[in-house]
Parts: sequence; structure tokens; C-alpha cells
Amino acid sequence: PESCLAARSGEALDALGRWHVTRSSASATSLARLGDPEGARVVGRLWLETGENHPLGEAIRLAVRILVVGAETPATVQDLLRRGLVRLEQGDLEGSTLDLEQAARLAPEEAETHFHLGTILCMRGEYPRALASLRRAIALRPGLAGARNDAATCLSRMGRPDEALEEYAAALAIAPDHVSLYYNRAIALREMGRLDEALADLDRAIRRADRYEAARVARAEILLARNDPDGAMRDLEAVLSFNPRSVDALLNRAAVRAARGDPAGAIADLDRVVELDPLDGRAYRERGMCRLQVDDVDGAYEDFTSSIRRAPDADSYVQRAGISIRWHRTQEARRDLDRAIELSPAGCPGALLLRASLFDRLGEREAADADLAAAFRLEPDSGHAFRIRASILFDRGDIPPATADARRSLELAADNPLSWV
Repeated sequence: PESCLAARSGEALDALGRWHVTRSSASATSLARLGDPEGARVVGRLWLETGENHPLGEAIRLAVRILVVGAETPATVQDLLRRGLVRLEQGDLEGSTLDLEQAARLAPEEAETHFHLGTILCMRGEYPRALASLRRAIALRPGLAGARNDAATCLSRMGRPDEALEEYAAALAIAPDHVSLYYNRAIALREMGRLDEALADLDRAIRRADRYEAARVARAEILLARNDPDGAMRDLEAVLSFNPRSVDALLNRAAVRAARGDPAGAIADLDRVVELDPLDGRAYRERGMCRLQVDDVDGAYEDFTSSIRRAPDADSYVQRAGISIRWHRTQEARRDLDRAIELSPAGCPGALLLRASLFDRLGEREAADADLAAAFRLEPDSGHAFRIRASILFDRGDIPPATADARRSLELAADNPLSWV
């Protein structure tokens, strides 16, 4: 860091040669693009040799800034572009946007500037503006596959999936071996429910880049959802063989182990995730679910609370409410269920059904019936919903409709032992 601050770039590069760095692949790309091949070589070698997870990210970003930008005041459009990209490296999306907007105004016929501006606007979630910039870049340079890729991302986020697929197809026609294009299209296809096509694209990406971590994890997630835990495990073990610190792979391996009836193994994986990333709320939530399986209710309650503190989500509130009901903490449970429903604009059937049961126990039948009706509107063919309503009706002494609901629950979910009871 001292060499960086003194702008002694040679010493800085030597120092970087002894460090593991964060985001170094992106840094190498920027250095190469901006005319520093030596910096790109050093940083690229580091990434290949050491991986990209290390807390010294600030050092590399500072070095890149000094090596690339130099003067504080940009003199040309190229200087604005350079500073904008370095600001992006540093996580300064606002400053990067301002620089690239100014560069685009000064050089409206420069495709690269519109491309980078569109990419940053897409990262900021400003999809219509981003799409306009990317369309401009494509009009100026139709062969810019990266701009088409980012335009497809914008279109997906804007709810225009068919147009997004057209852009991915156009990009792949330009760059048929670009593995990220296959991966990105696979994610779009998965969101559309077209899982066979998504798997085919992930296969293509992995054939071209065997160590493509994100593609292997995504394929594992689809395989697990399709009840192929063995196939999912093969992908996850492959990822962990070359990156044992992959949080996503560990989280998904925990899910596979839980699905196989191995909660202890799942908890071990989730313990490792918490060690690697103590701020990841997902690990606490999933570990809480596994602890419930081994009847560690106290530990589960602590994990759901930790998940809520880090990243409040409806599932954690629902699970904690269930434990509170078990402990006869009615008011705590009610608060958690109210919060779960607030966090779910599209509706949270699990919270509605649990709250309906709670209302019925408290004698608030109208409120219970309202929650049941809302849950059935969201999921009219849910075996779980029919079972909960059967239980409520049974407690009320309404035996014929309770029996009908229980039978319907069995038709929809015959493997649920509680429905048979």
C-alpha cells in the first residue's frame, strides 16, 4: 500500500506479485484494456495462481487507480472512460456513471462508451436507460456481443424474456464459444421454466470451461429440483475440488445432503459457510431447518433469529413463529407471521396458514377463515393447505368437511403422514 500511495508503480506491481487479491480477473481486464499490459500480466497471473477470495481488495483497487488513471482531472474522452472504469472497479457506480455519461455526450459515436454506460446502468437496476445505451452501442457496432448480452439481461429484468432470448441468440451468432453467454441464457431459460433448454446451455458452457463454477452450481440446482441429487452432488463436488471455499457450492451441497436424509452432514457444510461468510443469512436459515430435523429447537430458533438480523426474509419469520407457537409464545408468533406477510407482496401461503391456525386457537374464527381463503387463492391445489384446513375444521367439530379436506390433501400429497393421521 505504501508503494501505491507514493505512486511508485514498479514497486506496487512487485508487491502485488506477493499478494492474493480480490476481483483480480476484472482488474486484469481493465488494465489490459487501458494500455498497461505489464499490470494486466501480473494481476492476471495472480488470479490464475491464487483465486479471487482475499481481503486485500482495496490494495488492488488502489494500485489499479494509480497505475491507470494518473491525473485526477480527465483531459479527454479516453481519460473519462478510463476513470469511469476504474471507479467501477472501486465500486463507485455513481461516479462511474457520471464519467461515462459525460464521455457519451462528448463522443456520441463511440460505441464502447455507450456499451460501458449501459452495463453500469444495468448494474444499478436502471434497465430502460441501460437498454437505450446498449441499443445505441449495438447500432454503432452490431458485432458487439457483450452489449447484446447486457441488453438481454435488461430485457429479462423488464419482463420481456422472448426479446432477451433473441439478443442471446444474436450474441452467440457473433461469439459461439463465449461461455458466459450460454450461462446467462440458461439462467433466463430457467426463470421461464424451460429447464431442459437451460440444462442444455449449461452443458455447453461446462464443456467449454470445465471449471465454470457458476454454471456447475446452477446445473446442480436444477438437477436437485428435478429430484436428481446424485447428479447435483457430482457437480458440487467438482466445484469444491477446485474451490473449497465456494459458498454457493457448500450451500447447495447442504441442500443435497438434507434431501438425502443427512441433516448432520448438511449442518457441517452450513457451519463452514457461516465460518467463510458470517453475514450470509441463507446459511443460518438453512441450518435452522436442519436443526429442526434433529430436534435441536433452541439452536434452530437462534439460527432463524440470526438470519432475520442479517437479511430479513419471510421463511425465517415463519419458521421462528412455528417454534414460538410450540413454546406457547403466542404474541411473538403473531408478530413474526405479520412481518412475514408484510415481506411478501405476492403473498405468503405458509404464513397465512400458520396464522389461520393461530387465530383459530385464539377463538378468532373470522380472521382464521380470512387467512385460509387468502391462502387458497394463492395456492388452490396445495395439499398442505387442505391439511391445515382439515385440522382447523376438525377442532371445530365440523367432521364431514374436515374429512373431505383430509382426503383431498391425500390426493395432492399422498406422502404426507400428517394427512393420513
